Amino acid sequence: MRTGIHFDTSSLLEWSGWTSPARLYLSTAGENLDIHQFVEDYLVRVNGFHAWLETALENHHRDDLQQLAELQARFSAEEQRLPADQPIVEKEELGHQAKFPEFPPDRAEEINETASALLQKIREVVFKASPPDEFPTQREISATLMDRDMVKTPVFRGIDVNGERVVTFIARDQKYFGLYDDDYRSLDNLSAAIFAIPWTRDKLSRMFIENEFFAWAQGRFQTDGVTFTDALQTRATKAVRAVEIWAPVAHLEIQETFDFGPVKLCPITSDKIDEFANMGAEISPDQRESAAAFFEKLRADVQGFAAVVVPVEAEPILAEERGKIIARDVVSLLRFFSPAAGVSGVLCPTALMGAALVPTTKILMLSEASFSMSEAMTASHVAFWRLSACQLEQLKANGLRQAGRLVLTDGLSDFAATVRSSPSFLLDFYITH
Repeated sequence: MRTGIHFDTSSLLEWSGWTSPARLYLSTAGENLDIHQFVEDYLVRVNGFHAWLETALENHHRDDLQQLAELQARFSAEEQRLPADQPIVEKEELGHQAKFPEFPPDRAEEINETASALLQKIREVVFKASPPDEFPTQREISATLMDRDMVKTPVFRGIDVNGERVVTFIARDQKYFGLYDDDYRSLDNLSAAIFAIPWTRDKLSRMFIENEFFAWAQGRFQTDGVTFTDALQTRATKAVRAVEIWAPVAHLEIQETFDFGPVKLCPITSDKIDEFANMGAEISPDQRESAAAFFEKLRADVQGFAAVVVPVEAEPILAEERGKIIARDVVSLLRFFSPAAGVSGVLCPTALMGAALVPTTKILMLSEASFSMSEAMTASHVAFWRLSACQLEQLKANGLRQAGRLVLTDGLSDFAATVRSSPSFLLDFYITH
């Protein structure tokens, strides 16, 4: 069975608002207007227009493009060098403990005053009694946590007995303390005071600052202790590291590692999974079985796919956030080179793992004495991308390196920044010049 969508041309022609060319097109299209054929025809026309526009722009800007080529040649030796404040780091630095600079005295005083003022706003919070569930869930319960299982006081966001939004992060004698919503927003002022120091934005996230304030407040609540900047300095010095963020890419296999701008695309091989597993060799005996199961599942999920590898120097929360953003942008640029990029009827499922979508159906069929289940892809044409070393060399000759320059926004010209967020024809013009 073949399914799809088409329009009855006689019904369309009943509308009186068509222009003469549109009416002529519909009257010569036959009984039905096929959407795929319509899109393919349109694609041919658009590509023809883009080819004409590219030639016209090239002729119009010939002198400017020649000057640009000369400038690029002069600075090609500097292409791989990054600004001093750039968060990307070299691989050989991985794992080193970065020296976290001390806060300037005037800034430290402002930060400590803001933190102390916020500390004074912490109040006891009383919650409503939880209503009983209306009906028991049939979902499988994977874990049950008790108070004795908690390593530290959890952060809880909810509604108090008066219906006000609160955040609690301190527990004393079966009482809970925290900040009401208006006071909680004052954490933005604390973060702003810290981020006013330029190098903090490359090392710390807003969430890290919030978590460290909660931890500091737990220790300072109703007692004296170190200042917030001293506590943050100590924690940041321990937390900031040079790390690699590996972001697996679904439905993309590559034969070999290659550079793409400031990052790498690496195949997740069996040896690489073994390397990951060996890092957990020193775990306690009672955890080895669950660790082995974890790495077997990891192997089943990601082995054989490519990963975007982003080197970052920051605390873990910011490193993960920055790595995900850069990896997402890398995949978006790579998809321009996918075999499915220029074909309207082919689905391109290449995306960061977890964000990939290949539509499927799952059907359970019951009869009086039997049960069966069937699964199937609903897309008939899916481009699962396997990039060989030979194909990679062809892509490098067709603009892959140029596209890699657009991965990071820092240092991009206005034109390059516009290209980065542009329709595909402008990106095509950029990488071919």
